[in-house]
Formats: sequence, C-alpha cells, structure tokens
Amino acid sequence: MLTPELGQHSFADARLRLGRVGFTLRVGVRVPLGARRRVFVEPALVGRGEAVVWRPTEGSQARGGGGVRVGVAPTVGFGVQLGRGFALVLAAGLDLWLRNFDLVARTPVGTTPLVRPPTVGATAGLGFVWVR
Repeated sequence: MLTPELGQHSFADARLRLGRVGFTLRVGVRVPLGARRRVFVEPALVGRGEAVVWRPTEGSQARGGGGVRVGVAPTVGFGVQLGRGFALVLAAGLDLWLRNFDLVARTPVGTTPLVRPPTVGATAGLGFVWVR
C-alpha cells in the first residue's frame, strides 16, 4: 500500500496498491581455482526486469496503471563446493536500470513525481546452488 506524499503533505484519498514481479536472465562462466578445484569464481552478466502494477484502493481518486523496468547487472560470485553437487555461493552485483519510470501525480500546475526508483543499485546474495 502506498500513500502519496508531496512535501510534508500526505494524500490518503490517492492511496494505491503496488504489485511487482521480477524476472532475471543470467549468463556466466564458472572458473575453478586452486589445485583441488573446490573453490571457484563466477563472473556473470545478469539481465533484470520488474513488471510493476498499481491499482487505486477503495475510495481512492488515483488512477491505475503499470510499467516495466529493465536493467543489466555485472555480477561476480565466489563459491566453494560442499559435496554431493551443492556449493555455497556469495554473489554481488551492480544494477544499472536502462529503462526506468517515475510514478507521478497530475496537479493543476503540472506533474509531480511521487516515486522515483533509483537508476543505479546493488545486489548481494548468499545461497546454495547445484553444481556439476
């Protein structure tokens, strides 16, 4: 739920429900390190996207809509194979949003941005992966 704010004023009569779905496409290579080859580095280029939909809540005067954000993220992961095909991986990436959008309000004097997503961000993750 988003209640728009302009300056110090909150506009409860323009409340929105925001929903988003993310999607990712990853292309990379795993490079084993060391004599035993249990440790590896994994540089990758990740394509990211988000489909965002907003709908007015009951009693809201706002309009519904939607948009798509698309970006790329150079990423590097460091991992160690644990055995039985599993590995523990720590990854970090820099998100660069190539197609972005602002959620704006129309006012008598023009438009005013309510939500302006950043065009640069960072991603970090720690998890288990299946390796061959």
